[in-house]
Amino acid sequence: RLARVGYEQVLGYLEGGFRAWKDQGLILDTVSSISAAELAKRTNTISILDVRREEEYNDVHLDHAWNIPLASLEEQLSRVDDKDSFFIHCATGYRSMTAASLLKRNGISNFINISGGMESISKTSIKLNQ
Repeated sequence: RLARVGYEQVLGYLEGGFRAWKDQGLILDTVSSISAAELAKRTNTISILDVRREEEYNDVHLDHAWNIPLASLEEQLSRVDDKDSFFIHCATGYRSMTAASLLKRNGISNFINISGGMESISKTSIKLNQ
């Protein structure tokens, strides 16, 4: 599944998943998320990082969104403001959570994930650019 979003050289995985990590008392972190319906209630001037592929972004995207595909996010971290809050999304939520992990690993945590990504956003009243 990681290879489908550009990560082909995985060094390992967590045997036993999150529960095993937690049971060992290791450091935990969380990612704040918001539903697309809640996002629709927010102002139009919010900043949004879209981590879908460039082709997906060009097909349809949100106002105030800028695109950095997940596969190149680490190389383009200088484009991400680590002070002003922003939202992050992808198509369904998988890539944005991977991006959230990469951002946090690089000391950036001033974002909120949009649950369900563009799939959920498209079902709201939010204006989309096509």
